[in-house]
Parts: sequence; structure tokens; C-alpha cells
Amino acid sequence: MSKTKPMPSSKGPGFDGTKISKVNIKLSSSRSTRQSVRSLPGTFEWRYGRGGSGVYLYHAGTHYARLWERAGMASVSSPNLGGNVGAGWKGIPDKRLDAMDELNIALPVLGILVSARLTDYCASGLTAAQIGKKHGINKRDVPVVLEQDLVACAKHFRFI
Repeated sequence: MSKTKPMPSSKGPGFDGTKISKVNIKLSSSRSTRQSVRSLPGTFEWRYGRGGSGVYLYHAGTHYARLWERAGMASVSSPNLGGNVGAGWKGIPDKRLDAMDELNIALPVLGILVSARLTDYCASGLTAAQIGKKHGINKRDVPVVLEQDLVACAKHFRFI
């Protein structure tokens, strides 16, 4: 008879290797609160979402990821561009078009490769090691390349 491992508690790591870390969430200029965040080591959330000196990089990356989600490109389950959205309404919502326009403006400025890496890192949640394998980047160089990509993103979206 084989022994089974106990299910992890809500405070333990996840089955996929995620870990929990406590982060400060700024509510206003004078108030903040602590919150638990579960993320996979090596992902964008793990490196920048826990606070530190790269706060502007975190905001730029999350802005980029939100644009992808709003544009409906971050998920395979997003409705197609010509389909019904709801209540019989046909067409594309304005917010989705705005996000697509903003991404189309950013693409020539950032470049195809930078945009692809940012999408993998910020929107898709791939780890730095996975991005290195996918894009053929040396394992040791991946964090530096991703940070430079985030700096370019932050400059373009005027976070710095």
C-alpha cells in the first residue's frame, strides 16, 4: 500500500511549485496593507510583485498584461472579433479596440522580439527559464534581457 502525500494547506505551496509571499499593497499615499500572493518562482509576479526597487517595472508589466487581456489576446477562450458579446449585441467593444490600438502602437516601438518576451513574461506567466528556452537565450542572460525589455516597456508607457 502506497502512502499518499497530504493535500497542501492554503498557506503551503501549490502543486505546481508556487510559493506564498507577503507583500505590501499601497492603498493610498498614507495607508498600506499586507497581502499574501501565490506565485511561481521565476515568473514576473515573483520577481517584481513582491516589492523592492523595481516598482515602476511591475506597473509597466502589469499595464502591458492588462492591455493583452483587455484586447482579448491573452486567452484562447476570448471571444472572436466578429462574434456576439452578449444580449445579442454584435461587434467589438470600444475598450477592446482601444487596447488593441495601444498594443499596435507599442509593437513598432518595442519590436517584435521584445513584445513576444513581454507577452510570455507578463501576460502568459512563463518563468525566466521557460522564456530562455523558447527564445534561445542563455540561462544566465535571461533576467537581464527581461529587465531591459521591461525598462523599454516602462519608457514607452511613460512609467519612468
